[in-house]
Amino acid sequence: LAMLKDQLMPQLESLGEGLPEWFQQDGAPAHFATNVRDWLNYNFPNWIGRRGHVEWSPRSPDLSPLDFFFWGMLKEKVYSTKITDPIHLTQRIRSECTKIEGNVDLLHRVHENFVKRINICIANDGNHIEDVI
Repeated sequence: LAMLKDQLMPQLESLGEGLPEWFQQDGAPAHFATNVRDWLNYNFPNWIGRRGHVEWSPRSPDLSPLDFFFWGMLKEKVYSTKITDPIHLTQRIRSECTKIEGNVDLLHRVHENFVKRINICIANDGNHIEDVI
């Protein structure tokens, strides 16, 4: 809850675009606490997650681009250089995120993969798809 209040909200507000229409939260125990869900209910009318407005199973197929693409790629890129301190880590994360954001071809391929995963999931009756892909 502290991270959401003290870090996420100020960051979103600094963008000057208002709150996102959707917010996705995984089912990790810290994210499932009643006070966190209450806060999300108040601040995000459409949040996706365990007991959210849109239920999202903690054992769901990896359909989110954050799960099947972003975190792994970001970690690989950030740690391709030895990190010297927290400031350096922050710089590396921001730098690599900017590169991803500006790479239209990459984002197009991620979108195509997302559509492919959704279709495989539907064909697989909603079951895990990692062994099918």
